[in-house]
Amino acid sequence: MKQNVLKKACLVLFFIFSLFTSPLQAQHFEWAKGYSSSQEGNRIVGSVTDSAGNLYILGNFRNDASWDGGSHLLPMAPYGPYTNVHNVLIAKITPDGTMAWKKVLHANNGIGATAWDIKSVGDTAFACLVRVTLPTEEHYSYYLDTLLNGWGDYPIPNGDMGSTDRTALIMFDFEGNVLEQHFLTLTYIDNEGNDFKYGEWYKNNGYLLYISFDIDSEGNIYFCRSAADAPDGTHSPWQGNISGIKYWVDGRVVGTSTTYNRPMYWFPQLLKFSPHMDTLLASRYLVQSCDSLDYQTENLYMKLDREGNPYVVGTLSQFGRDSNLFVLDSSRNLFMHHSPANLCFSFLMKIDTAFQIAHNIILEDSVIRPERNISITLFYDIDFDYDSNLIFLTAQSSRTTFSDTSGFYSILMCQGVPLMNMKNSAFILSFSIEGDTLAYHSYSLVDSKYKSEFSHFFTHGNLACKNNRIFSQCSYIGGIRFPGQNITIPFSQNKGLALVVFDYQGRNIGGIDYSSVHINNNPGPICIRDSVLYLTNHLETSASFGDIQLNVFDNSVYVAKYVDTSFLTPYIHIPDTDSIGLPEVEPYLLYVYPNPAHGELFLSVGDEQITGVYLTTLMGQRKPVLFSNGTVSLSGFPAGMYFIEVVTNKNKYHKKIIIL
Repeated sequence: MKQNVLKKACLVLFFIFSLFTSPLQAQHFEWAKGYSSSQEGNRIVGSVTDSAGNLYILGNFRNDASWDGGSHLLPMAPYGPYTNVHNVLIAKITPDGTMAWKKVLHANNGIGATAWDIKSVGDTAFACLVRVTLPTEEHYSYYLDTLLNGWGDYPIPNGDMGSTDRTALIMFDFEGNVLEQHFLTLTYIDNEGNDFKYGEWYKNNGYLLYISFDIDSEGNIYFCRSAADAPDGTHSPWQGNISGIKYWVDGRVVGTSTTYNRPMYWFPQLLKFSPHMDTLLASRYLVQSCDSLDYQTENLYMKLDREGNPYVVGTLSQFGRDSNLFVLDSSRNLFMHHSPANLCFSFLMKIDTAFQIAHNIILEDSVIRPERNISITLFYDIDFDYDSNLIFLTAQSSRTTFSDTSGFYSILMCQGVPLMNMKNSAFILSFSIEGDTLAYHSYSLVDSKYKSEFSHFFTHGNLACKNNRIFSQCSYIGGIRFPGQNITIPFSQNKGLALVVFDYQGRNIGGIDYSSVHINNNPGPICIRDSVLYLTNHLETSASFGDIQLNVFDNSVYVAKYVDTSFLTPYIHIPDTDSIGLPEVEPYLLYVYPNPAHGELFLSVGDEQITGVYLTTLMGQRKPVLFSNGTVSLSGFPAGMYFIEVVTNKNKYHKKIIIL
C-alpha cells in the first residue's frame, strides 16, 4: 500500500513538473562513423542496444574494410587464393562512437560467411544468426577472430552432417564473451524412411536459407526459414519423393519433421527448439499450394510478441502464371487466393504457442493495367507498441519502372478491402491487437515524387516505435515531402536517403534528409533507446548528418547517432473535432478543479455554455466524457496525463490534466 502511494506521489510530481516546465527540445547528430572497402557487399543487417546506450551491430564486409579509417576489420592481412569473400562483423559501438570490441567470421574458401539476424536476449545478452563455413585442409578461416587452420580446430563436433556449411546461433554477453553457441544443419529422409544419400548440391547447401529467429522468455528458440529443400535436381518434398527432414545441432540429431500436402519450393517453415537447442519441439509449414508451380518467399522475417507468439512477415511471388490457389493448413483454409498472372502478395501471420495459425493478414495489389506493367507489394519489418496495443509493418508497392509516365497504377488491397492507390510508394500499416484478432488501424504513406522504399533484400530492423512516433528510413527518387518542406533531386534513377517520422494515426510529423544521392544508396536498420536514435545506411556518395559532413568512398556503411530529448515524452496531436470553426482560445478562462483529480472533475468557463467535454490520451485517442451540472465523471479512465477539451457555445479550450 505504501509503495502504491509512493508511486502515485512520484507520478504526480513528475506530471506537475511537466505542466509548468517546457521540455528541452535538443535535436542533433553527435557522430557518424562506419566502414568501407573497394568492393561491393558491405552492409549492416541488424542492430540492438543495451540499457547503457551501447549499440551492437551485425553485418557483412569485404576483406579490405576498416572502421572509421583505422585498421582493417580482419585480424591480419588475408592470404590464400580467395581474398574477396563476404565476411561477418559482430561489434559493440559505445555511445561516443568507439568500437569497443569486434568479432569476425571469415572463410578463405570462396564461399564466405553470411549475416542473417540479431536479437536481444533479455537485458543482459544478445544473439546473432549467421552462416559459417568450416575450414578444410586447403583453406584457413577466422571464427570470432580466432585463426583456424583446419577442420580439427573448429569448436564443434562434426558428426555425420556431411556439409561444410552451418547455420550458427551465437549468444554473447555485452562484453563480447560467448555464452552459448550452436551449429545447425539438416539432412533428408526418403519415402521409405531411410536417410537420403545426398550429392554435391547438399554438401554446399546444408545450412538454412533466408532465415530469421527469436528467443522467448523461457529460452525456447524459434527459426523461420525458406524451405529450399532439394537435395539434388530430382528429389524434393514437393515432388513427393522426400518424406521428412532431420535436424542436426552440434553433430547430433535433435528432431525430425515430416513434409505434408506438398509444401512448395521456398515456402516458409517455422521451427521451435528447446533452450540450448537440445530438442526440436515443433515445426510446421506456414503456406501450402494446391498446384505444382514453384514459388519464392522473399523478405522473410519473424519476431515474437511478449507472450511468445511468433509473428511472421514475408512475400510470396510467382510471375508469369495464371490463377493459383493457396491454403495455410490442410484442415483449415485460413485464406484462399486466386490471382491474375504475375502473382505476388505479402502476408502477416500470427502463430500461437500451440503452433496453430491464429490470424493472418494478406496484402496484395489489384493491378489496373497488367498488360503494360506488373505491381507487387513487399512486407519488410514488424514492431509492437504494447501500451497502445498496436502492431506496425513497413511495406512498399513496387513496379518494374520507377516513373509514373504511363498512367499505370494499382490499388492496394488488405484482406480484399481497397486501401489506397499506390505508385511505387513506401508505407507503414498498423493493426490493433485484440486477443487473436488483428484489425486494420491506419497507414502512413511516404510522400515521394516518383518512388520510395524502406529497405532492400536481407536487411531488417528498419522500424521503431516509441511514444506515439513511428521511425523508419527510406530511399526515394525525384523528391520527398516533409511537414513544412519539399526536397527535390534531379529526375534520374539516383536515390536520396531520409528518416521519416509518423504518429500512430498515420500522420507525417517529421523527417530528416541526408543530402545523399546515388543509385546504390540504401537505408539500413535503426534502433531507439531513450532519447537516442541510431541510424545505419549503405552509402556510395557524400552525406550530411546535421552538421556532420561525410565524404564517402564507394561501398560504405555508416552508423549515425541522433539525439532528440522530445522522444522521452509522447507526441501529442489534438485531432480536429466536430466543433471545427470555433476559435481555440487560451485556457485561462477554463477553471478545472482539482488537478490532479480522481473520480470526478469540476469545470467552469464563466458565462459560456459547455456543449461537450472530451479527453485525449497521450497516444492521441479522443473520447467523450459525461458532463452534468459542472462535474465531469472520470470513471473508466486509467491514471495518467490527458488533455481535456471543453467545447462551449462560443469557444474551444484545451488543458493538461492528471488522473490519479
